[in-house]
Amino acid sequence: MLKYVWVTLCLVTSLLLFSQSDSTLIVDDIFIDGNKVTKDYIIYRELLFASGDTLVSGEVPRLVKESTDNLKNLSIFNFQNITILPATKGHIRFLIQVTEQWYIFPSPYFQLADRNVNSWLEREDKWHRLNYGAWLYWKNFRGRAETLNFLFKTGYDQHYELDYKKPYINKAKTIGIKVGVAYLRSHQLNAKTVDNREVFYPEIPRKEEYGKKAQKAFTEFIYRKNIHTWHIFTLKYANFDFSDSVLLVNPLFSFGGKTNNRFLSFSYYWKYDFRDYIHYPLEGYYVDARFTKRGLGAFLPWREGNIELSGSARKFLPIVQRWYLAGGIYFRHSLWQNTPYFLSPELGNMFHLVRGYEDFTIRGQSYFLYKTNLKYELMKPLTYRFKGIREAFGKTHLALYVNLFGDIGYMKNNFDPQLNPLGDKLLIGGGIGLDMVTYYDKVLRIECSYHRNGYWGIYIHYIPSI
Repeated sequence: MLKYVWVTLCLVTSLLLFSQSDSTLIVDDIFIDGNKVTKDYIIYRELLFASGDTLVSGEVPRLVKESTDNLKNLSIFNFQNITILPATKGHIRFLIQVTEQWYIFPSPYFQLADRNVNSWLEREDKWHRLNYGAWLYWKNFRGRAETLNFLFKTGYDQHYELDYKKPYINKAKTIGIKVGVAYLRSHQLNAKTVDNREVFYPEIPRKEEYGKKAQKAFTEFIYRKNIHTWHIFTLKYANFDFSDSVLLVNPLFSFGGKTNNRFLSFSYYWKYDFRDYIHYPLEGYYVDARFTKRGLGAFLPWREGNIELSGSARKFLPIVQRWYLAGGIYFRHSLWQNTPYFLSPELGNMFHLVRGYEDFTIRGQSYFLYKTNLKYELMKPLTYRFKGIREAFGKTHLALYVNLFGDIGYMKNNFDPQLNPLGDKLLIGGGIGLDMVTYYDKVLRIECSYHRNGYWGIYIHYIPSI
């Protein structure tokens, strides 16, 4: 009974507060509940209001929604809710309620060695092309939204990596840092492309031989003065060793056709993210741009390196009840036409592809891509609570969407264009799919796609399409 009285009181309070859009309200208090691990300041940082602020009453619903979306996009809570509490006339109070995730994920690691599930299924030696190991991913480390990531991957390829991210290192909470190191080696490489298919070399890999070995280290500085804008500066060291045989197959595989490529690189990445939910957005927009220079004079001369520009713009729009429209434009361009094959752009990976062309790899120096989706919410997000299981695991959600999609892309191909007919041509694909969004920000897409060259297939993906 008391619960219903409380809800009614909150609703009446909200109606009274917003009945006059030009009135002002002073924020008295902000209460937080449910953050057993997360520090209060991590939550306060994402809010568009603070104690002592003066708010225009008509703006409060927007501020509450955007603040809720900001908390959701931290990806450290399963659920988050902001409630307006009763207060004296001219004043307002808020209650922030969160359900924390389970943050430590020590788990077995399993991965296919190919670009996607369908490429893996096509291979006769697919059961040898498996990667496995252990993965420790600690989200919200120390309750400060830090991340600690350790990967130990062996099997077909080896990959050992350790990185740490601290989002705030200054009092104003505007500057963050990320550092990491990695060691990789692969028995077999995609050495070139023929008929828009990957050509792996050596054809029969030997256990004691590796086509590629690499060591990497990086430092990343993050500047985030506003809620939605990021400026990221990255300095990276990379050292690649390739086998002689790979370069005999493709002399354009590496910088200068050399077996060793060692270089420093610098990149600047800017993004403006105003999406309601970064893992599966339905409303809002996103814009980003990246500048990358490989070869800063040390190890690799400035003119022997390359410069790349890339970026995207995406829009997500609710149309009518349960219908949504989304579109995205992507590009990547090499200012100097000397990008080696192993660093070249590709249309055909998990995200940057014209859907319907998953069975092909389309590589070159520059590409343009447009993707669009029309979605229908087949099942509204439902929340399930499993009794006897702690809340971090026992409370989850599920939503289903049917979508029609169409994509257009173009790749400027400088790598054996006569052998790869899909380069330098307009690529058009489309189809219908089913998306499932569920536990711990997971997305599963099953799509039936068809493209202009007459191929069709059923494909599985684990990330949003746009």
